[in-house]
Amino acid sequence: MNRLLRLLAVVALVLGGFQLLAAPTASAQRTDPVALEASALSVTYAKQLVLTATLAAPQPDAQIDFYAKTAGDAAKLLGSATAGGDGEAKVTVPVTHTATYSAVLVIGGVPVAESASVDVVVAPVLKLKAAQVIGPIYHFTATIVPATGGVPIVLQRLVGKRWKKIGKTVTEGGTYIFNAEIPSDVASKWRVFVRGSTKFGEASSKTVRVVDPEGR
Repeated sequence: MNRLLRLLAVVALVLGGFQLLAAPTASAQRTDPVALEASALSVTYAKQLVLTATLAAPQPDAQIDFYAKTAGDAAKLLGSATAGGDGEAKVTVPVTHTATYSAVLVIGGVPVAESASVDVVVAPVLKLKAAQVIGPIYHFTATIVPATGGVPIVLQRLVGKRWKKIGKTVTEGGTYIFNAEIPSDVASKWRVFVRGSTKFGEASSKTVRVVDPEGR
C-alpha cells in the first residue's frame, strides 16, 4: 500500500511539473510532456529509422515505450528505452511499412503521457531490366519491394536532360513488364519511378542503358 501511495505521489509530482512547464505565458508556448522526432519522414525499405523521444521535464530513469501503427492494425510496441539525464531516449528500427509512430512516457510501470504521432512513409526499392523482344521492341521488367498493390509506377526514358513518361501502371504484385520501342539512332537511358505520396516515399531505380544491337 505504501509503495502504491509513493508511486501515485511520484506520478502526481511529474504531471504537476509538466503542467507548470505547460502553463501559457506571454513569452512561452505550451510544451508537450514528451515529444517525438524521426530521423527521416521517408525511409527506403528495410533501412533504419531512428526515433528520438524528449521529455519536457527530464526524469532520470524514466522509461519510454515506442509504438508503430500501420493502416488497419493496432499499435505495436517496437521497444523501450530509458531516458538519460538530458531527457532523451532513442530506438533504431528497420522500416518495412508506412506507419504512424508515437512515444509513451512510463513511470513505475504506469503510462503517464503520450507524444503527438509522427508519420513515416516507406520508399520502395525499384529494379529494372531490359530484354529485346523483336527489333526495336523491348520488355522492361520492373520489380518493386515491398510487393504492394496500388502503387503507381512509371517507366521513363531520358530525353535531353528530362525524364519522359513512356508508360504507367498500378502495381498488383512484385513484378511488372512494360513494352516499349527504343530509339534506333542513339543509346537510350531508362528507369522506373514512384512519386512520393502519403502512402509511399519517392523512389527510382538505377538507370538502365539500352543500345539497339542491330544498329539500325
